[in-house]
Formats: sequence, C-alpha cells, structure tokens
Amino acid sequence: FNRHGEVIALNTWGGSNPISQQTNFGVPINCAKSFVVEVLEHGRHDIPWLGMHCIFPPNINNPEAYVEFVETQRPEGLWIYDVAPESPAEQAGLRKGDQVLLVNEEAPPRPEDFRLQVLEGEIGQEYTLGIKRGRQEFTVHLYTVPKPTYVTDFSV
Repeated sequence: FNRHGEVIALNTWGGSNPISQQTNFGVPINCAKSFVVEVLEHGRHDIPWLGMHCIFPPNINNPEAYVEFVETQRPEGLWIYDVAPESPAEQAGLRKGDQVLLVNEEAPPRPEDFRLQVLEGEIGQEYTLGIKRGRQEFTVHLYTVPKPTYVTDFSV
C-alpha cells in the first residue's frame, strides 16, 4: 500500500528459478491487474519473450552470485550473455557477446529496466536493436512471442 491506502503491489514468495528461491518480490499492481484481465478474457497469461539473457549469464544460479556479478563483473550497458535456441533473438541473428547500442532508436536502458519493458509489453511487439559485434555495427528487428512454458530462466 502507498501512503494513500492504495494497493501498489502484491507480495510473492520464491519462484521456479534457483536465483529467486526464498526471495520476496512485489509485483506491481498494474501487472497483476493485466494478468487477471488476460486470464479472465483469454483463459491464459502469455509472457512476452525475445529469448536473450541480458541481466546475467545463465550459469549464475543463486542470489549471491547475481549480486557479485552485478557489482563486480557486469560491464556498463546492455549486453547479450546468451541466446535461447529457436527464439526470436536467435532468428534475428543475435549472439552471445553482442552489445546492444540502441533499443528502438534510444539509448538502451539498464538490463533490469529492459527486462521490465519487455515483460510489460505485448505479444508481437517489435523491437529494433542497434547491435555492436566486434567492430561491426548493425540493426536487427525482432518481435516478442509467448515465452515457452519450459523456459524457467530470467531470459527476456
């Protein structure tokens, strides 16, 4: 609740990913409302997904390792640490080690903010990414798809 008595988030506990185990999260109320509306109208809730790891490498599997990575190892900017097979990111030609220079013609947000941006978007939403790979720079277009149920990681 905020100071006006309005519900601003719902508390959760744990998760299916080892890094979120035994951790409290607050789900913003607008996300919760969208979830309820989507389930009531369509009988399911699809999570937008591009299939790229940009928060941390997929081998990080506990909160302490995540904190250490963010504080000591993660470079500035938005980087791709891995790409899921058969994902929109793979189909667009993205690779592990690519740096994202632009997101929809703007400077890339922090990795956590980019993840939230994708999660709050819609299925089929287009993203135009300016990519740097070595000395080469290019642009790719990709669209979010429903996140497969077998994908339980923090990929965007």
